[in-house]
Amino acid sequence: MAEKTERRRYHTPLYPVLHPIDGFQEMRFQKTGSLGISTLFVFLLFFALFAKEQLFGFAFRVDVNPEDLNLPLLFALSVGLCLMFTAINWGICTLFDGSGRLKEVWVVVGYSLAPYVACVLLAAILSQFLTSEEAIFIEALQGLGALYSGFLLIKGIEAYHEYSFRGAVVSILCTLVGILLTVL
Repeated sequence: MAEKTERRRYHTPLYPVLHPIDGFQEMRFQKTGSLGISTLFVFLLFFALFAKEQLFGFAFRVDVNPEDLNLPLLFALSVGLCLMFTAINWGICTLFDGSGRLKEVWVVVGYSLAPYVACVLLAAILSQFLTSEEAIFIEALQGLGALYSGFLLIKGIEAYHEYSFRGAVVSILCTLVGILLTVL
């Protein structure tokens, strides 16, 4: 019974978010990372960016015209960028002797987005109650979410590709260069 409970905890999407080092290692070796949950987080990123553009409180949308919303661009910046990051990172890691597969990179990308998505959605809710003088709290919340998501991405790439911390950072930097070269 204890073994069943122990194994089940790795299926929760919050385990690698709350315990990144153990969580991604266990997801890799237990094969518990879910494509569905990863895809859900990527589409929640799209919704969070939409919320950031359209649902923030009036005091925080000074220069935003709701009619200027470009949904295809927002989709490309969220889902498209995640797909591109996954494909390019997998390609680069095959050159750098990484051991992760394409599916596993997608799982890492999706699970890594959880803190940023949560923080942006929480900021959208808080923006309905805070004043413009308290905007620093909303900016700090979004910044912390982005930093923690970046940390999770590094730890996930490190675990799945069996890299050192430095190797994971280099891999991600090369992936970003690859994205820039692809877009330009």
